[in-house]
Amino acid sequence: MYNKFFKIALTLFLTLSLNSYALDSNNIEALKVKANENDANAQYKLALIYLKGESVKQDLKYSLELFDKACANKYKKACEMARELNENNI
Repeated sequence: MYNKFFKIALTLFLTLSLNSYALDSNNIEALKVKANENDANAQYKLALIYLKGESVKQDLKYSLELFDKACANKYKKACEMARELNENNI
């Protein structure tokens, strides 16, 4: 039951988070550049994109890696997402 609720809540959260960000290959590449420069916001957004598989092939491992990096860069929401993913074995 909890796992189903988590998946619904996560899907809703991701949809709302990415809705305002137009995704195309140029935007994704720009986010990758910023993420590699330790931009926590870019790491977080890119993690959401890969978690959802929005305009890219879904990659949960890479998504978690990016959440962890953003968390290490003091991005609180990324820490929460990494914790949730780890707790739910995603």
